[in-house]
Amino acid sequence: PNAAVTQGLVGWEGVGGGNNTIDVRDTFHDSMLNQSLISPVTIGNLYAEGGYRLNRLGDAELYFESMVTRRESYQNAKRQLALDYAVGSPLIPANLAWSVVGRDEGMSKGKDVGVRAFTLLENRAHQDVDFQRHIVGMKGDLNVLPEWRYDVYVSHARSDGEYRQPQFLKSRLSESLDVIKGADGTYRCRELAANPGCLAAPALSTDLVAGKLPADWFAYVSPMDVGVTTFKETVAAVGFDGPLFTLPAGRVMAFVGAEHRRSSLNDLPSEASQKGDLLNYSSAAVTQGSDAVWEVFGEIDAPLLADLPFAQSLNLTASYRFTDYDSYGSDSTYKIGLVWQPTDWMTVRGSYGTSYRAPALFEQFVGASSGFLNSTLDPCNSYGSKDANIRANCAADGLPTDWSQKSSVKSITLGGAEAGLAAETSSNLTIGAVLRPALPAGWGDLALAVDYYDITVKNGVSLASSENILRECYASTPEEFTKKIGLCRLVERDKNSGNLTVTTSYLNLATDRVKGVDYNVRYVNDIGPGALLLNLSVSHQPSQLRKVFASDPLVNQAGFIYSPKVSGAADASYVMGDWRMRWGVDWVGPMEGYTRLKFDPATSIYNLRTPDYFVHHLSTQYAGDGWTATVGVRNLFNTNPPEISANSLYSVVGNSPLMSSYDFAGRTAFINVSRTF
Repeated sequence: PNAAVTQGLVGWEGVGGGNNTIDVRDTFHDSMLNQSLISPVTIGNLYAEGGYRLNRLGDAELYFESMVTRRESYQNAKRQLALDYAVGSPLIPANLAWSVVGRDEGMSKGKDVGVRAFTLLENRAHQDVDFQRHIVGMKGDLNVLPEWRYDVYVSHARSDGEYRQPQFLKSRLSESLDVIKGADGTYRCRELAANPGCLAAPALSTDLVAGKLPADWFAYVSPMDVGVTTFKETVAAVGFDGPLFTLPAGRVMAFVGAEHRRSSLNDLPSEASQKGDLLNYSSAAVTQGSDAVWEVFGEIDAPLLADLPFAQSLNLTASYRFTDYDSYGSDSTYKIGLVWQPTDWMTVRGSYGTSYRAPALFEQFVGASSGFLNSTLDPCNSYGSKDANIRANCAADGLPTDWSQKSSVKSITLGGAEAGLAAETSSNLTIGAVLRPALPAGWGDLALAVDYYDITVKNGVSLASSENILRECYASTPEEFTKKIGLCRLVERDKNSGNLTVTTSYLNLATDRVKGVDYNVRYVNDIGPGALLLNLSVSHQPSQLRKVFASDPLVNQAGFIYSPKVSGAADASYVMGDWRMRWGVDWVGPMEGYTRLKFDPATSIYNLRTPDYFVHHLSTQYAGDGWTATVGVRNLFNTNPPEISANSLYSVVGNSPLMSSYDFAGRTAFINVSRTF
């Protein structure tokens, strides 16, 4: 809208092209900066525990724990509303009556769209979650077995969540836009008899495009959409621990137990969501399911050697667990570890273990749904100027370089159980050593630790969004695209119409394997009236292998954007009486995106390289009698995350890769006060 335009389309200014171009300008409204990146949240928590000695049943103690939590969160956002005025609608100004945009996309009752009006609106989503967990148990001595103890308890947890936000209803918008003009010059819904509450949409105007909508009409077409989620879990467990027998190096201790868990989930979206009546939102079915598991487990701690040359101590730990799910059957897992101390300044440790996890209830039973994504998410829209891989893949689909998707992208989401989701398994090998060299008197204490790990996850459960599937599929190599490797298996394009369909669900990653080494150095020494503590930790992951499907090639993602090879943290603390002063630094190593996209960094027009990233923190803490106060500043130097060129593969905030190890809040002062009583 532009009131200065007094000829042609009076009051209107063309933007960005077309026959009505008067100026080409930025259409990004300043108010769009007022959107939540980090959700504001308020949490209230109440916790209590207690016990009562019975003086019987092995000096038993009855005990309880109880916790109640309330969490309230919201997100400020902007939302674009597109209103389709049908050809011939009396709501279209006379000087726009000639316009024809295209065919009906569900809002103009089968008639061609004459004018599509866009307006930017406030949109705030709210979530409230009430959680409670209560435990009742009894523990004491087993009189029948000397020095053995028992612990038996029952717990129940329940979470009730409500999520709500205003949503435009397609059915009401369609009826509201289908109007007739009365003799008095006012508009009313054509089907008012069938829809007595229907309010006519406002006529196309400068105020409408500026977001100034009649309050009663806005409330009619966008009521509050409310969904509720309930999760329940009941656990019954019993455990026994004590000595088994005595070896020359000491006593062998053991723990055995059993546990039964039963859980249920019921997520009930709104009726409009279930019917697919939300504008630009997918439909959502009811998510409902339950599962139960029995487990028996045992663990031993055995001192094998002690006080011998090159063996001051040698300890073995071993554990075993048998798991039987109603949903995914049974499996056995185990872990074995050794800790060897040949001298008083060296310790060597190692372990190997396995794990088994049935998918969570939501992963299994999320309700099958279908919906439509904005047509602008088609990676092939005007692909002639996009990445080389996208150009090749869109051309392989037989599309012209100036292709423009006219239809919404269909998105189909299946529940994991329906899609054949399998249980997740893993293995974990760790080998490490701790060195504590003896320093001269007054030099303090020094400790160095090095740990190597090799973790393999098979059938790892993951959910890829439809948008990510499209982006990564069309950014893949032409060979991967034509052979339908990886996420491209989930994308289909109609050869005649060019329409896109994406199918997604919780799926199993065929392999996810990480190898790395963790280093840690710690130094403590008395200096002046207090003590200085220095700590440095570095993680090096040169091998981060992943493939989605069994037939896919393994790709080492180490060093790719989102997957740094190296990262670390360091802090220096000085403690003097009740006071502690700390300086900390978090570090994320350099990353690049050229290899993933198969671009030559020497010739690419994109910047896909991030440098080392350091964030500094400063705090002072005072610990008094039963209370603690901390004052500090996070991101002391207000360091911005590194920037890359926007492209089709990486999610960004502004131009910074969206990853949790980057700080998007900037310099933040804080005060924490805690009191125990």
